[in-house]
Amino acid sequence: MANVKMEFSIGDMKFSGEGDEKWLSVQLDKIIAQAKISRKEPTVDRISPTVSADHSITTGDESISGRPLAAFLVEKNAKVSQVRKFLVTAVWLGAKYNKTNLTTREITIALRTASQTRLGNSADCLNQNVAKGFCEKIGNEFFVTDDGRKSIVNS
Repeated sequence: MANVKMEFSIGDMKFSGEGDEKWLSVQLDKIIAQAKISRKEPTVDRISPTVSADHSITTGDESISGRPLAAFLVEKNAKVSQVRKFLVTAVWLGAKYNKTNLTTREITIALRTASQTRLGNSADCLNQNVAKGFCEKIGNEFFVTDDGRKSIVNS
């Protein structure tokens, strides 16, 4: 593998690293997780809490977020269909980072970070999930509907 050099900052945190892609990917995940932990107050436009049926705010679903994306994709039989892979990844990201609204770019990055094959056309996968009623678009973002989440969690 080729050596990669990366430098960036998130708020007060700064990261500089050089090494192979896999190692940097693991380190990047750790830095992002730490940045989310050290954040004092989430901004409303980036992180939306999930409201359960009894109207209590919940954090991410640990039964989903506690597993690596690759394992979750296999468990939910999402290795063949790109449309299903998109939806499973969206459900996993929502649980992992407690986010309601996502972008197709975040799906692509999550798959790449988890060393999974890429989607041929993320926008088309989103549109097919919208047509099935599993996702809804909001401007440049989308969210997974209750039916979409149930189709993954209950499978």
